[in-house]
Amino acid sequence: MVETPVLYIAYCRPEYARQSFDAIKKAKPKKLYFYSNIAREGHTDEIQRNNEVRAMAKEVDWDCELKTFFRDDYLDMYPSLWTAIDWVFSNEEKAIVIEEDCVATKAFFDFCESMLAKYENDKNVWLISGNNFTPEYSPTDKNYFFSKYLDIWGWAGWRDRWNCLDRTMSSWPTQKGKAFAKYWNSFIQSKWMQYRFKLAYDFYEKTGSGPWDYCLWYNASLNNGKFLKPSINLVVDVEMYGTNHNPAANMYMKEKKFSEIESFQIVNEPNSVEFDSNYDNKHFWKHILGGTLSRKTSLLLHKFFNKK
Repeated sequence: MVETPVLYIAYCRPEYARQSFDAIKKAKPKKLYFYSNIAREGHTDEIQRNNEVRAMAKEVDWDCELKTFFRDDYLDMYPSLWTAIDWVFSNEEKAIVIEEDCVATKAFFDFCESMLAKYENDKNVWLISGNNFTPEYSPTDKNYFFSKYLDIWGWAGWRDRWNCLDRTMSSWPTQKGKAFAKYWNSFIQSKWMQYRFKLAYDFYEKTGSGPWDYCLWYNASLNNGKFLKPSINLVVDVEMYGTNHNPAANMYMKEKKFSEIESFQIVNEPNSVEFDSNYDNKHFWKHILGGTLSRKTSLLLHKFFNKK
Protein backbone atom coordinates (compact mmCIF):
# COMPACT_ATOMS: atom_id res chain seq x y z
CA MET A 1 0.00 0.00 0.00
CA VAL A 2 1.29 3.47 -0.95
CA GLU A 3 1.47 5.89 1.98
CA THR A 4 2.12 9.02 -0.10
CA PRO A 5 -0.99 10.79 -1.45
CA VAL A 6 -1.56 10.22 -5.16
CA LEU A 7 -3.10 12.80 -7.50
CA TYR A 8 -4.85 11.31 -10.53
CA ILE A 9 -5.63 13.81 -13.31
CA ALA A 10 -8.28 12.66 -15.79
CA TYR A 11 -10.44 14.02 -18.56
CA CYS A 12 -12.35 12.01 -21.17
CA ARG A 13 -10.15 9.27 -22.58
CA PRO A 14 -11.40 6.05 -20.96
CA GLU A 15 -9.27 3.89 -23.27
CA TYR A 16 -6.19 5.33 -21.55
CA ALA A 17 -7.72 5.97 -18.14
CA ARG A 18 -8.71 2.31 -17.82
CA GLN A 19 -5.07 1.28 -18.00
CA SER A 20 -3.65 4.01 -15.78
CA PHE A 21 -6.35 3.69 -13.13
CA ASP A 22 -5.96 -0.09 -12.99
CA ALA A 23 -2.27 0.50 -12.22
CA ILE A 24 -3.23 2.86 -9.38
CA LYS A 25 -5.65 0.25 -8.04
CA LYS A 26 -2.80 -2.23 -7.83
CA ALA A 27 -0.71 0.26 -5.85
CA LYS A 28 -3.61 0.94 -3.43
CA PRO A 29 -2.72 4.45 -2.23
CA LYS A 30 -4.02 5.30 1.23
CA LYS A 31 -5.10 8.72 -0.03
CA LEU A 32 -6.23 9.37 -3.61
CA TYR A 33 -7.04 12.76 -5.11
CA PHE A 34 -9.15 12.19 -8.24
CA TYR A 35 -9.34 15.31 -10.42
CA SER A 36 -11.47 15.50 -13.56
CA ASN A 37 -11.98 18.42 -15.91
CA ILE A 38 -15.50 18.43 -17.35
CA ALA A 39 -16.20 17.75 -21.00
CA ARG A 40 -16.90 20.62 -23.35
CA GLU A 41 -20.53 21.60 -23.68
CA GLY A 42 -22.15 20.36 -26.86
CA HIS A 43 -19.66 17.51 -27.42
CA THR A 44 -21.97 14.56 -26.78
CA ASP A 45 -19.39 11.81 -27.24
CA GLU A 46 -16.89 13.67 -25.08
CA ILE A 47 -19.46 14.06 -22.30
CA GLN A 48 -20.21 10.33 -22.34
CA ARG A 49 -16.53 9.47 -22.23
CA ASN A 50 -15.92 11.94 -19.43
CA ASN A 51 -18.68 10.33 -17.35
CA GLU A 52 -17.15 6.92 -18.01
CA VAL A 53 -13.81 8.08 -16.64
CA ARG A 54 -15.36 9.71 -13.57
CA ALA A 55 -17.25 6.51 -12.77
CA MET A 56 -13.92 4.80 -12.14
CA ALA A 57 -13.74 6.58 -8.78
CA LYS A 58 -16.48 4.20 -7.61
CA GLU A 59 -14.02 1.32 -8.02
CA VAL A 60 -11.98 2.36 -4.99
CA ASP A 61 -12.62 -0.66 -2.79
CA TRP A 62 -9.50 -0.69 -0.61
CA ASP A 63 -8.75 1.22 2.59
CA CYS A 64 -8.44 4.63 0.96
CA GLU A 65 -9.34 8.22 1.73
CA LEU A 66 -10.82 9.27 -1.61
CA LYS A 67 -11.12 12.94 -2.48
CA THR A 68 -12.74 14.05 -5.75
CA PHE A 69 -12.65 17.33 -7.63
CA PHE A 70 -15.03 16.92 -10.55
CA ARG A 71 -15.26 20.26 -12.30
CA ASP A 72 -18.67 21.54 -13.37
CA ASP A 73 -17.14 24.19 -15.61
CA TYR A 74 -14.64 23.52 -18.38
CA LEU A 75 -11.09 24.86 -18.20
CA ASP A 76 -8.54 24.84 -21.00
CA MET A 77 -5.77 22.29 -20.58
CA TYR A 78 -3.08 24.44 -18.95
CA PRO A 79 -5.29 26.19 -16.35
CA SER A 80 -6.88 22.82 -15.58
CA LEU A 81 -3.53 21.16 -14.90
CA TRP A 82 -2.40 24.05 -12.69
CA THR A 83 -5.67 23.77 -10.75
CA ALA A 84 -5.29 20.03 -10.22
CA ILE A 85 -1.73 20.25 -8.91
CA ASP A 86 -2.57 23.28 -6.77
CA TRP A 87 -5.40 21.27 -5.25
CA VAL A 88 -3.22 18.43 -4.02
CA PHE A 89 -0.40 20.67 -2.77
CA SER A 90 -2.84 22.92 -0.93
CA ASN A 91 -3.66 19.86 1.15
CA GLU A 92 -0.44 17.81 1.16
CA GLU A 93 3.27 18.44 1.75
CA LYS A 94 4.22 15.93 -0.95
CA ALA A 95 2.43 13.90 -3.59
CA ILE A 96 2.76 11.51 -6.52
CA VAL A 97 1.12 12.70 -9.75
CA ILE A 98 -0.26 10.54 -12.57
CA GLU A 99 -2.22 11.69 -15.62
CA GLU A 100 -4.77 9.47 -17.32
CA ASP A 101 -2.53 8.46 -20.23
CA CYS A 102 0.40 7.43 -18.02
CA VAL A 103 0.57 3.82 -16.83
CA ALA A 104 2.88 3.33 -13.87
CA THR A 105 4.51 0.16 -12.64
CA LYS A 106 4.19 -0.79 -8.98
CA ALA A 107 7.89 -0.01 -8.70
CA PHE A 108 7.25 3.62 -9.66
CA PHE A 109 5.19 4.31 -6.54
CA ASP A 110 7.73 2.66 -4.24
CA PHE A 111 10.57 4.53 -5.91
CA CYS A 112 8.81 7.87 -5.48
CA GLU A 113 8.04 7.21 -1.83
CA SER A 114 11.65 6.35 -1.08
CA MET A 115 13.08 9.36 -2.92
CA LEU A 116 10.50 11.81 -1.51
CA ALA A 117 11.55 10.84 2.00
CA LYS A 118 15.28 10.88 1.28
CA TYR A 119 15.43 14.28 -0.46
CA GLU A 120 12.59 16.11 1.26
CA ASN A 121 14.97 18.56 2.93
CA ASP A 122 17.38 18.91 0.03
CA LYS A 123 16.01 21.92 -1.83
CA ASN A 124 18.41 21.28 -4.73
CA VAL A 125 16.16 18.39 -5.81
CA TRP A 126 13.10 19.88 -7.47
CA LEU A 127 11.23 16.87 -8.79
CA ILE A 128 11.35 13.07 -8.92
CA SER A 129 10.65 11.58 -12.33
CA GLY A 130 9.46 8.08 -13.11
CA ASN A 131 11.00 8.33 -16.54
CA ASN A 132 14.27 7.60 -18.21
CA PHE A 133 13.93 8.24 -21.92
CA THR A 134 17.49 7.19 -22.73
CA PRO A 135 18.25 4.38 -20.26
CA GLU A 136 21.17 3.20 -22.38
CA TYR A 137 23.11 6.23 -21.12
CA SER A 138 22.33 5.76 -17.43
CA PRO A 139 25.28 5.46 -15.05
CA THR A 140 25.96 1.74 -14.99
CA ASP A 141 26.69 1.63 -11.26
CA LYS A 142 23.78 3.79 -10.01
CA ASN A 143 20.08 3.06 -9.56
CA TYR A 144 19.23 6.73 -9.95
CA PHE A 145 20.96 9.99 -10.77
CA PHE A 146 20.37 13.72 -11.29
CA SER A 147 19.61 15.45 -14.57
CA LYS A 148 18.97 18.93 -15.96
CA TYR A 149 16.23 17.57 -18.21
CA LEU A 150 12.68 17.34 -16.96
CA ASP A 151 10.41 14.37 -17.81
CA ILE A 152 6.90 14.11 -16.35
CA TRP A 153 5.20 10.91 -17.49
CA GLY A 154 4.57 10.22 -13.82
CA TRP A 155 6.37 12.27 -11.19
CA ALA A 156 6.46 13.25 -7.54
CA GLY A 157 7.24 16.47 -5.73
CA TRP A 158 6.89 18.69 -2.70
CA ARG A 159 4.63 21.60 -1.83
CA ASP A 160 7.47 24.00 -1.01
CA ARG A 161 9.07 23.60 -4.46
CA TRP A 162 5.70 23.99 -6.18
CA ASN A 163 4.70 27.10 -4.25
CA CYS A 164 7.94 28.95 -4.96
CA LEU A 165 7.41 29.11 -8.73
CA ASP A 166 7.36 32.36 -10.68
CA ARG A 167 4.21 31.20 -12.45
CA THR A 168 4.29 33.55 -15.41
CA MET A 169 8.06 33.41 -15.92
CA SER A 170 8.01 37.18 -15.36
CA SER A 171 11.77 37.31 -14.83
CA TRP A 172 12.46 35.96 -18.32
CA PRO A 173 13.19 39.34 -19.98
CA THR A 174 16.01 40.03 -17.50
CA GLN A 175 17.23 36.46 -17.01
CA LYS A 176 17.20 35.06 -20.54
CA GLY A 177 20.78 35.96 -21.36
CA LYS A 178 22.37 35.28 -17.98
CA ALA A 179 21.63 32.01 -16.26
CA PHE A 180 21.43 29.40 -18.96
CA ALA A 181 24.94 29.13 -20.32
CA LYS A 182 26.26 28.31 -16.85
CA TYR A 183 23.45 25.88 -16.06
CA TRP A 184 23.71 23.81 -19.25
CA ASN A 185 27.43 24.26 -19.73
CA SER A 186 26.90 23.90 -23.47
CA PHE A 187 26.30 26.65 -26.02
CA ILE A 188 23.94 24.55 -28.16
CA GLN A 189 21.96 23.18 -25.22
CA SER A 190 21.72 26.66 -23.72
CA LYS A 191 20.41 28.19 -26.96
CA TRP A 192 17.97 25.34 -27.46
CA MET A 193 16.50 25.75 -23.99
CA GLN A 194 16.35 29.54 -24.33
CA TYR A 195 14.30 28.96 -27.48
CA ARG A 196 11.94 26.57 -25.67
CA PHE A 197 11.56 28.87 -22.66
CA LYS A 198 10.86 31.83 -24.92
CA LEU A 199 8.02 29.92 -26.56
CA ALA A 200 6.56 29.19 -23.12
CA TYR A 201 7.01 32.80 -21.96
CA ASP A 202 5.35 34.15 -25.11
CA PHE A 203 2.43 31.81 -24.52
CA TYR A 204 2.04 33.11 -20.96
CA GLU A 205 2.17 36.68 -22.25
CA LYS A 206 -0.51 35.95 -24.85
CA THR A 207 -2.94 33.84 -22.83
CA GLY A 208 -2.20 34.46 -19.15
CA SER A 209 -1.46 30.78 -18.60
CA GLY A 210 0.87 28.17 -19.99
CA PRO A 211 2.63 24.82 -19.51
CA TRP A 212 3.39 24.21 -15.85
CA ASP A 213 6.26 21.87 -16.70
CA TYR A 214 8.22 24.49 -18.62
CA CYS A 215 7.48 27.00 -15.89
CA LEU A 216 8.90 24.64 -13.25
CA TRP A 217 11.84 23.78 -15.50
CA TYR A 218 12.62 27.46 -16.02
CA ASN A 219 12.50 28.18 -12.29
CA ALA A 220 14.71 25.18 -11.53
CA SER A 221 17.29 26.28 -14.09
CA LEU A 222 17.58 29.66 -12.38
CA ASN A 223 18.23 27.94 -9.05
CA ASN A 224 20.54 25.12 -10.16
CA GLY A 225 17.72 22.67 -9.55
CA LYS A 226 18.12 18.96 -10.16
CA PHE A 227 15.63 16.37 -11.43
CA LEU A 228 16.02 12.87 -10.02
CA LYS A 229 15.66 10.03 -12.53
CA PRO A 230 15.66 6.23 -12.21
CA SER A 231 18.16 4.20 -14.21
CA ILE A 232 15.27 2.41 -15.97
CA ASN A 233 11.93 3.71 -17.19
CA LEU A 234 9.08 3.08 -14.72
CA VAL A 235 6.11 4.73 -16.46
CA VAL A 236 4.81 4.60 -20.03
CA ASP A 237 2.58 7.09 -21.84
CA VAL A 238 0.04 4.90 -23.62
CA GLU A 239 -1.22 7.77 -25.75
CA MET A 240 2.23 8.26 -27.24
CA TYR A 241 2.84 4.55 -27.72
CA GLY A 242 2.40 3.55 -31.31
CA THR A 243 2.68 7.02 -32.83
CA ASN A 244 5.20 7.16 -35.64
CA HIS A 245 6.29 10.67 -34.72
CA ASN A 246 7.44 9.66 -31.26
CA PRO A 247 10.02 6.88 -31.59
CA ALA A 248 11.08 7.36 -27.97
CA ALA A 249 7.60 6.44 -26.77
CA ASN A 250 7.65 3.26 -28.84
CA MET A 251 10.88 2.15 -27.23
CA TYR A 252 9.49 1.91 -23.72
CA MET A 253 6.68 -0.47 -24.55
CA LYS A 254 9.17 -2.73 -26.28
CA GLU A 255 10.79 -3.38 -22.92
CA LYS A 256 9.90 -6.95 -22.12
CA LYS A 257 7.38 -7.47 -19.31
CA PHE A 258 7.18 -3.74 -18.60
CA SER A 259 3.93 -4.11 -16.69
CA GLU A 260 5.50 -6.76 -14.48
CA ILE A 261 8.12 -4.46 -12.93
CA GLU A 262 6.97 -4.85 -9.34
CA SER A 263 10.10 -3.72 -7.53
CA PHE A 264 13.08 -1.51 -8.14
CA GLN A 265 15.75 -2.08 -5.55
CA ILE A 266 17.89 0.90 -4.56
CA VAL A 267 21.31 -0.68 -4.07
CA ASN A 268 23.75 1.86 -5.48
CA GLU A 269 23.13 5.55 -4.91
CA PRO A 270 24.94 8.68 -6.12
CA ASN A 271 27.64 9.98 -3.83
CA SER A 272 26.34 13.54 -4.09
CA VAL A 273 23.53 15.61 -5.60
CA GLU A 274 25.33 16.54 -8.80
CA PHE A 275 24.32 16.42 -12.44
CA ASP A 276 25.35 13.43 -14.50
CA SER A 277 26.76 15.48 -17.38
CA ASN A 278 27.55 12.44 -19.49
CA TYR A 279 23.90 11.33 -19.41
CA ASP A 280 22.57 14.86 -20.02
CA ASN A 281 24.77 15.45 -23.04
CA LYS A 282 23.86 12.16 -24.70
CA HIS A 283 20.21 12.52 -23.72
CA PHE A 284 20.09 15.95 -25.34
CA TRP A 285 21.55 14.82 -28.66
CA LYS A 286 19.48 11.66 -28.92
CA HIS A 287 16.16 12.49 -27.27
CA ILE A 288 15.78 16.27 -27.00
CA LEU A 289 17.28 17.46 -30.26
CA GLY A 290 17.40 14.16 -32.12
CA GLY A 291 13.89 13.22 -31.07
CA THR A 292 12.51 16.58 -32.14
CA LEU A 293 14.11 16.33 -35.57
CA SER A 294 12.89 12.75 -35.96
CA ARG A 295 9.32 13.67 -35.01
CA LYS A 296 9.25 16.66 -37.35
CA THR A 297 10.64 14.57 -40.19
CA SER A 298 8.03 11.86 -39.61
CA LEU A 299 5.23 14.43 -39.56
CA LEU A 300 6.45 16.02 -42.78
CA LEU A 301 6.65 12.62 -44.49
CA HIS A 302 3.20 11.74 -43.18
CA LYS A 303 1.72 14.95 -44.64
CA PHE A 304 3.60 14.49 -47.90
CA PHE A 305 2.45 10.94 -48.56
CA ASN A 306 -1.12 11.68 -47.45
CA LYS A 307 -1.33 14.25 -50.23
CA LYS A 308 -0.57 11.61 -52.83
